[in-house]
Amino acid sequence: MNNECEWPGEQPRPLNLNDRDDAAHLRQDIKTAEELGVRYEDTRLARGPASPGQPSTRDECDAKLFREIAALHSVHIHAVLDGRERLNSQPPEGIVYLPLLVLYAGLSFAVARRISARFNWADEKGPALIAGAVVSVCLGAVLAGSGHLWGGIVEMVRMGNTHMTYRAHRLGWREMGPMVFWLGVAVFWIVLAISYRFGQRGSAATQGVGVPTG
Repeated sequence: MNNECEWPGEQPRPLNLNDRDDAAHLRQDIKTAEELGVRYEDTRLARGPASPGQPSTRDECDAKLFREIAALHSVHIHAVLDGRERLNSQPPEGIVYLPLLVLYAGLSFAVARRISARFNWADEKGPALIAGAVVSVCLGAVLAGSGHLWGGIVEMVRMGNTHMTYRAHRLGWREMGPMVFWLGVAVFWIVLAISYRFGQRGSAATQGVGVPTG
């Protein structure tokens, strides 16, 4: 990476955009160009007006780099611009959000165990259901809302830059937010049911073990 709006050295190679690997290569080049544009703009703002012949804005830097990518890989400039647009509509990367889902599952187990320990299912079914409903909605909302924050942290670590600009629109669950919310609610209820089925069964079994008398 550099701050001069210069494309890193790469050997010219035609890309076949019908090939999955070549299409992925182009997407990565587009992301790299965007990052170079952000770095250039941050540096330009710190140094003052651009030098003669240099891009005066981030958009001009992006355009310059996109033209270089198109020439380097023998693709039309519209293919590069279309690829950039598709980045905005791509579904979230599952591997990026897997640790967040694991953390959510762990939190759900911890809270579910507290509920099952506090309310006995046989005698306090109503309060247990109310507590489960309130907590499931709250945790589902947390999961849906934390996707953007988690994605931002991962992207800043990945790029080594805290300036997100338009990349912020690609973070989080985006249009999948409502589905993630209901998934979080459902996961909590499943965990709570497991906690009651096995947690209280184990507790009852323990209480049923008598101390032998002589």
